[in-house]
Amino acid sequence: MPPCVRVDKVSPDVGLGLYYNNTTATSIGDVLYKDRPLFHIQHTANRRYVTACQTCSKIIDNTVLQLQTILDEDAFREAQYQVYELGRESGALPDNNSMVKCRCGEIYCSEECRVSAYKKHHWALCVADEATDDEAVGDAYNLLADAFMSKKNEILGYLLSDKCDYGGRRLYENIVGMFDMNNIDIEIHNAKAKKEVSELVAAAAASAANGGNANREMAATVTNVLCNILREKQVALSMWSSEMEGVYEDDDDDQEEEDNDDDMMSDVVEHDDVEHEQLVAEELAQLREQARGVALAELVQKDFPSFHGTGFYSTVARMNHSCCPNAKVVFNNTTNEMEVVSLAPIKYGDELRISYVPIHLDVNTRRHRLKDYGFYCNCDRCVTEQQQQQQQQQQAAFYGVPEWNIDPTKNQWRWCVDPAWYGGMRDKANMDMYRLMVYPFFGYALLYLHSRFKQNDKYNVFAKWRKDDDDQQE
Repeated sequence: MPPCVRVDKVSPDVGLGLYYNNTTATSIGDVLYKDRPLFHIQHTANRRYVTACQTCSKIIDNTVLQLQTILDEDAFREAQYQVYELGRESGALPDNNSMVKCRCGEIYCSEECRVSAYKKHHWALCVADEATDDEAVGDAYNLLADAFMSKKNEILGYLLSDKCDYGGRRLYENIVGMFDMNNIDIEIHNAKAKKEVSELVAAAAASAANGGNANREMAATVTNVLCNILREKQVALSMWSSEMEGVYEDDDDDQEEEDNDDDMMSDVVEHDDVEHEQLVAEELAQLREQARGVALAELVQKDFPSFHGTGFYSTVARMNHSCCPNAKVVFNNTTNEMEVVSLAPIKYGDELRISYVPIHLDVNTRRHRLKDYGFYCNCDRCVTEQQQQQQQQQQAAFYGVPEWNIDPTKNQWRWCVDPAWYGGMRDKANMDMYRLMVYPFFGYALLYLHSRFKQNDKYNVFAKWRKDDDDQQE
């Protein structure tokens, strides 16, 4: 854990939290610290398309290797030499001497990453390590693995059986949920390979325009090879769905897509192996026919697959939620290293809090999503926004009610409920409704009396001054 942070107890209800342990005060936008995952893994299907360092998740800066990973190695071997030659001569494909490959096949971006991985876990997993070549050591590892798996199965079987009480099952759910909710999806884009392919195509065009006949023939050959390689790349990527590439997104429409995929897979399973191979061959031929009509300029603009994996960051997992966070997690999109950036001035002893959900969501949506984390948010922001929603709903119920007055010049539209009135809104509404009912009654009563006085001059004290209509006309 970085020295600038520490774990301490917040309260009995909240539990532990992450606190800022640096005496230097920070301002908005400062990087508090950087951290790497405690452990991470590249999605299995994503390894079929992307070659990345198994320590820092950095995509290997070797465009030819990335193309070789996507395409079939035997089909790519013939064109590999020509592409390398033109790339080295033009400088579009610089030599990458930093790439390190273990004897077991694992690839690292540097010797430092290889040594770090070996010290952590690769010493026990490497199948080509001389230290594990001893048969006795291998048997000991196998016995230990069998014992561990046996005990693990016994514990899981007991926790999920009817013999286990609610506490054991709840413990299992909390342990699994802790890792499930704290895992962070890692995505690293491969923009450099796209740039190098564009430069390589430009170098081939320049060699064909400025060079001799031999250079022109070689440039034309390389251009044709590159075009075929990029088309095969698009065909290979089209053969796999987003799920097979290892891309997992949180979308409300995922369930519907999964149902459609299940229906599609059930139809495929009904065919035998021969028919399935025929379907794959037909689909492959159709994709290649579609790719054949795509121009080289358009193929160059196609993106390379991104790295997709999952990481567990110990400091991020220890941060509590806040709807008004003072920090956020930022990834640099080149490695699995993350940065914690301040959103407010932070001093020594302040608790670092992040938002588990997008902060622009309304209070109801935030609380609904936070249920997945096992708590109901009742912070100051949520309480204030909830009160404002209640006020707006009550104001909308009485909005636009006319106020009647005996004097027609004073009739006007008004708020029956003051926006600032809170707590006695029911009394205020009742009072206004009483006025709305009383004012029309008095107005109608006075109008009725006036009409009766006019019809009966006996009670009209102003009758002696009244003139007839004929006199008024004169």
